[in-house]
Amino acid sequence: NILFNGYIILNKDDKFYKFLYEKAKIKKLNILSFSINKKSDIFVKKIHKQKNKYRVVVVIKNKSYTFYTNSNFNSFIQNLLSTILVLFLMNLDLNIIKKTFLNFSIPPGRGDISDIIIYNKKFKLMDESYNANPLSMNLAIKNLHNYQKGVNKILIIGDMLELGIHSKKHHKILSKVINNTDINKVYVYGDFIQETFKNLKSIKKGKILKNKVDIKKLFIENIKNKDLVMIKGSNATGLFKITQDLKKGKINAI
Repeated sequence: NILFNGYIILNKDDKFYKFLYEKAKIKKLNILSFSINKKSDIFVKKIHKQKNKYRVVVVIKNKSYTFYTNSNFNSFIQNLLSTILVLFLMNLDLNIIKKTFLNFSIPPGRGDISDIIIYNKKFKLMDESYNANPLSMNLAIKNLHNYQKGVNKILIIGDMLELGIHSKKHHKILSKVINNTDINKVYVYGDFIQETFKNLKSIKKGKILKNKVDIKKLFIENIKNKDLVMIKGSNATGLFKITQDLKKGKINAI
């Protein structure tokens, strides 16, 4: 949430929106909201793919504007909407920046997508390995589900750390999210994440990976040409380092 010269900008898609809205009213702040699919001060009217980019039409105060991006992930679009709303408050010409978001590169481990070629096969790697918590896991899994249809989807996930007494509950909830997606196989790496694996539909269960040797075998034996693979877990699990080695073609160093 951004406080800007007496304005507060709130995400209307967030479950805490009403709570924050009431707090802002008490403070007598000017409240503006953004949303992907709800009526708000700025919201998405349409997203259309054009070759290797996306044409995003948004409505701001009943007026339509068009912007171009490289990503249609919900988390990226929400950031885009909040940014545009700040610029709108500054009375800047939004038509000038309609292609600016094409220049934005997603940081490593935050959902960037790479073509990986190893063992005479080529597959796409969606790297979400920099961190993991219940919210980011949920968003990443939905991004994998929505990204492309008709391909074999492999999910490699590690522990969500630092959840304390709530760890078992959140890892169990994660299995329900996965079960409602088109993800084909799930491989888990870590201790807490085995609670997720235990509650998956049997058809989605891949394997519990016990060490880095198992991870290497997975890429040799189970990942196939044209697969879509996503890796996600807390940084301390070591999955971030593994994905960076994959991108560099250093899989043999695992």
